[in-house]
Amino acid sequence: MADTRVQLEVEDWVRREWMPHKLGQQFSRERVRLSSGEVCDFDAVSSDRRIVAAISTSGAVTAGGKHAVGKLLKIRSDMFFCCSLRQSVASWFLPKRICTNGA
Repeated sequence: MADTRVQLEVEDWVRREWMPHKLGQQFSRERVRLSSGEVCDFDAVSSDRRIVAAISTSGAVTAGGKHAVGKLLKIRSDMFFCCSLRQSVASWFLPKRICTNGA
């Protein structure tokens, strides 16, 4: 089984440091009710509950050098759940890169 500790640390850092810096509020991992009445666990929910995010730290290529189709399908699934929220507006923020030379 793969060691995912580093990926979990990166996810925590994105939620704890990067998102508050860029979006101006605190985020936490939370369970949110979908429009169907079911609930879904999201990686980051803003303190005012207006921003909901799924954080993916997976690479786009597998260890064998192939396209990581399964990982991309997981991201698509996460986006579907974001579209299923009770709120009427959905925004997508897919940064190409979040870390730059220590900034």
